[in-house]
Amino acid sequence: MVKRNVVPNRLDTAVGASLSPPHWRDAHPAFAAALDLLSDAVYFVTPDTLQICGANAAAAARTGYDASELLFLRLPDVVMSDDGLEPDFDSDFTPDALPAPLRALERNKAGRDLPVELHWQLVDADDDPLLVAVVRDQSASGYASTMHAVTEERDYLTSLRGRAALTACLRAADERAEPDFDQIAVLFLDVDHFKQINDTHGHLVGDRVLQTIAARLLSCVRPDDLVARYGGDEFVVLLHGVRRPGQVEQVVSRIAAEIAIPIPLADGVLTVSVSIGQAIGRNAVSAEDLLDEADRAMYQAKRARRAKPR
Repeated sequence: MVKRNVVPNRLDTAVGASLSPPHWRDAHPAFAAALDLLSDAVYFVTPDTLQICGANAAAAARTGYDASELLFLRLPDVVMSDDGLEPDFDSDFTPDALPAPLRALERNKAGRDLPVELHWQLVDADDDPLLVAVVRDQSASGYASTMHAVTEERDYLTSLRGRAALTACLRAADERAEPDFDQIAVLFLDVDHFKQINDTHGHLVGDRVLQTIAARLLSCVRPDDLVARYGGDEFVVLLHGVRRPGQVEQVVSRIAAEIAIPIPLADGVLTVSVSIGQAIGRNAVSAEDLLDEADRAMYQAKRARRAKPR
């Protein structure tokens, strides 16, 4: 059994007794949202039985289990040793009995094994010991698997990927960043005068505008590229395999032309435009820095558009 004299790495202020499923997400939505932004799978595990009592979005997406299904599993059901060690994760298990990090295999619902690295820490949650396990993808195809399966959750309005998938893919791009790899490009888009659209035509029309833009963005990129709704009327496009700046310019031109096509309404048509900022990856620049650079470029484009005489 795990010793009770756990070093008090206090988690109760963030999670506490409400960690017990299914209430912890409702009780601490900001904490849950922060975990869902991670590309690593995170599990909350009871130390004595190794029962999973909570997991983030990446854990569900990578294993193929619904979040509710994971609550019926134990950590050894999804993570097993790859190190010649045979930790049966039974009642005699203690976190200090194994090296950290531990090379292991992550087994998804379909029975496919993925090489991973297991990190954990024993914490004190409301005076009860809790094992927090972090599982990090170590496969050569980790970039592709993250791009396609980091989270099945989608934006409720547009059905695009959300910030969690975008953040995970940016981090995955960093991990594979080598001189031999093609560059990536980030496009940051903002709908011009969107508040005016809502004020003039109503929020239902505003929603339709966002849905139309989402569909048109998807039609302008390759299936392996990522289109995400960043929030509100902002969208991000992540392009990979970029070999020359001209490729990005072609996509930007195509997006601008598609967005400019009038949107039919019940009482006429509505023409909208977007301001687009772009940034192309270089070896010395992280992917998240590219997002910031594209964001700044978008605001510069918006200011330049406003400064033009009508």
